Amino acid sequence: MLDTRFSTVFLISDSIKDVYAELREKFDNHGESRRIDEVSPDVLEFLLEFLCPFYQAQRELEGDQYPTINLVVLWHKQLKRHCRPVASDSPHQAIIREQHLEWLNRKIKIETLHKLAIFLWPKFPQLRMLSHG
Repeated sequence: MLDTRFSTVFLISDSIKDVYAELREKFDNHGESRRIDEVSPDVLEFLLEFLCPFYQAQRELEGDQYPTINLVVLWHKQLKRHCRPVASDSPHQAIIREQHLEWLNRKIKIETLHKLAIFLWPKFPQLRMLSHG
């Protein structure tokens, strides 16, 4: 299987969500409903909602017209908060969030350089996100 960029898969999935009803109807009309039977609109909606901040972080951190090292701490905190289960999550959704939180804690290490970059960032005094630990 070819290695596909996360952003490509995310955007394709978002497009499928947008035209799901139309796709479903077309597959049904051509006797091909089995091709979409296992795609649950609710699951697709949750996954896209869950993955959207990761997509946004990727887009912003890939920027080449502005510094990005100062954004690492901010996105790390935001993604960790996003990965905490919420009361409305199903058990499966809570597990997905918890596993991604564990992955973030394991994979992303905030170094002194990241902290220094955010401290030197001109917008630093305006950040409320970092004031509570």
